Amino acid sequence: MESLKVHLFKNSFNPFLELLRDHNLQYSMVEQKAGVPMAGPMDVLVFL
Repeated sequence: MESLKVHLFKNSFNPFLELLRDHNLQYSMVEQKAGVPMAGPMDVLVFL
């Protein structure tokens, strides 16, 4: 199974996940490293 790593910021996070759900795509949240501010990008792996 192939995957695509996506960097999302706070404002695009929820709309992007809704789009994945609408198209029945599986995804996984990637753990944030300690000391990284939450205002930074969040990584999501999308399984193709």
